[in-house]
Amino acid sequence: MAAATPEEMASWPAPNFEDPERRDGIVIGMAAPTLALVVVIATMRFYGRGVLRNALGKDDWMMFAAAVRLAQYSTLQRSSWLVPNLCSIYCF
Repeated sequence: MAAATPEEMASWPAPNFEDPERRDGIVIGMAAPTLALVVVIATMRFYGRGVLRNALGKDDWMMFAAAVRLAQYSTLQRSSWLVPNLCSIYCF
């Protein structure tokens, strides 16, 4: 992808740092159902493998770690726009 030309940059609107357009509803609308689905699937897997079969493996714990990271990322998503460099510290 080529860089923007000076003429294209001149046609861009000025940035609005005072009252920017918010998209919190879209982010929450996508993150909440995804997080709920992950929690349900991870719970079913842990119950099936841990309680019924008594055979939790490394893959189950990796799934648990991924679910925790998803929860952290989902909750920090809104804050990353409000506090500079927050997501670069906490979101991998």
